Amino acid sequence: MQCKKLEDKGLTMEKSGFFKKLKGVKNIELIFLIVVVAVVALLFLGNKEETVTTDFQSYVLNQQKSLEEVIHKIDGVGRVSVLITYSCGSEQVYAYEEVTETKNGVTKTTKEMVYVSGKPVVLYELAPVVSGIIVVAEGAENALVKLTIIKAVIALIDVPVANIEVFAYGG
Repeated sequence: MQCKKLEDKGLTMEKSGFFKKLKGVKNIELIFLIVVVAVVALLFLGNKEETVTTDFQSYVLNQQKSLEEVIHKIDGVGRVSVLITYSCGSEQVYAYEEVTETKNGVTKTTKEMVYVSGKPVVLYELAPVVSGIIVVAEGAENALVKLTIIKAVIALIDVPVANIEVFAYGG
């Protein structure tokens, strides 16, 4: 019954001017394809930042786990938990080339980033800078064990002793 009312008003899909115009648009398939490609590209570009974050989080967790494994092997240490904080994330250093251009007797030299297969060339990556380390370990109430843990942390990670805290594990 409601469909009958819409038809009386000239609002059916067949009679709608919009759909008639849509059918008359040249290259509608091409326009549709461009829209689909744009949406897919936005989805992939949106996920790029999450991937970088995940890589950094993975690096942090790996560092903490490695440090926990070493500290756990120290005589007198039982359960251990490590937290590492960073003052900044990793940094990539890209390759540049100097381009010299002479125009009207004026020489201009600029640096341009080097690309291979559309991606910038990374010369090297600087590791994140550690700002502090907290170690919670069973056995750390013993001064000798605590000192040994601190020495192990200093040997493994380049951080000043003032930025390392060791606490006894409280059950």
